[in-house]
Amino acid sequence: MGVVWLVGFSRDRGEEIGAALQAEGLPASEVVERELPPRTDLGDVIVFDLDRAEPLDLERCRKEHNVPILALVSGRDASGPISAFEAGADDVVRRPHYPREVALRVRALLRAVRPR
Repeated sequence: MGVVWLVGFSRDRGEEIGAALQAEGLPASEVVERELPPRTDLGDVIVFDLDRAEPLDLERCRKEHNVPILALVSGRDASGPISAFEAGADDVVRRPHYPREVALRVRALLRAVRPR
């Protein structure tokens, strides 16, 4: 099983999401506060907090890594999710986001890419 890369998260928030992932029996998580993951493997997922990471980073990450990407966005209008999808996100969660919801969406993305 792979790694869930948490990009743009503070350590505290990353630990909170990591605990939710672990509670759901999902892969270990790695918090990457300011840079992109060094490399990814099949079975990995990248979760971007677009309040702290830039859409351009997500777009670059999509070009470099062939794994599912979940983006967390703010705002009440459609611009946040639209820009996240345009940058390459496979799924989007609006704030407020709940750690368990993020974990279940990661599970769904993994299920979609795993062979049966």
